[in-house]
Amino acid sequence: MALLTALMIGSTALKIGTGYLNAKNQTKALAEQKAIQAKELKKSILARTGAQRASYLASGLTLEGTPMEVIKDTYDAGYEDLKQLQSNYKRTSRNIMGSFYSNAMGDIASTGMGMSDFGGGLANTAGTTETTSFRSVF
Repeated sequence: MALLTALMIGSTALKIGTGYLNAKNQTKALAEQKAIQAKELKKSILARTGAQRASYLASGLTLEGTPMEVIKDTYDAGYEDLKQLQSNYKRTSRNIMGSFYSNAMGDIASTGMGMSDFGGGLANTAGTTETTSFRSVF
């Protein structure tokens, strides 16, 4: 019975360890993807505002008053987009790790319940004197 217990615990530990590594790898890949998206978004914002400046100057306008307000609004909208990207990344990363922890706790609980099925009377909590042992199950 000790061997079976050790195998069950070892199997659960391996499953949890693998799950942790997978979750960490997912969040790392997500961080890399977010960095690429943020870089592309920053380039897009700079390109948009540069095009606005060039258009205003080509039209003979000075970069004062309304043209500057439009450019500022473009920067502000881009900044909000970057903040939203960061927020989405953090939420998704928390969800990935939260899912891992939830699954790990379920695995631990499941292993504990499975081990109680093999102990003499451990699975019996209804107050009767009937016992179940490993040998009687097979």
